[in-house]
Amino acid sequence: MLERVANPNKPPMTLDEIKSARTAFAEAGSDEEEDALKLSLTEMEAEFRRGRGSLADDFSPEILAAIDKCFVDIFLVEEEPVKTLFYPNSGDGLDLFIKYFDEVDLIFQSFEGVPMYAREYFAFFSIWQMQPNVYFPLPLGTASVVSTLHKMMGRVRRGMTEVRAHSYSTRF
Repeated sequence: MLERVANPNKPPMTLDEIKSARTAFAEAGSDEEEDALKLSLTEMEAEFRRGRGSLADDFSPEILAAIDKCFVDIFLVEEEPVKTLFYPNSGDGLDLFIKYFDEVDLIFQSFEGVPMYAREYFAFFSIWQMQPNVYFPLPLGTASVVSTLHKMMGRVRRGMTEVRAHSYSTRF
């Protein structure tokens, strides 16, 4: 996803429009409302999926380290993941992700050399309901995120093959 966040193509929506859509998803009261929102983001979704930057060229090690530190500071307690990490429909998990989003967005505003449209594409990525087969917000795939996921998977004897929550189902 970092390559998609580094998309060099001008997004079809402004940052404010994308953030408004994210808020609308959070306030949506029905599947029909979410479907209408998804339809309104079709062009943005297509551009997000189409364009990619280069992880090696577009993000300095310092920027990646700062993003990774956000994940560690927000989602890990004494090197262990909070219980609501990667958990569907958790108010606490959503609150932590909002905090994570705000901190990463601040990094994109503060560091030199951030891809031109990183804030817009990251804001779109943060609308987790728009990501195929994703049923909870996901942090960007930095080293600590991957390490934590590996650690969590290693604790499950035969690995995780399926997770179901209400009508949601996803395979890992």
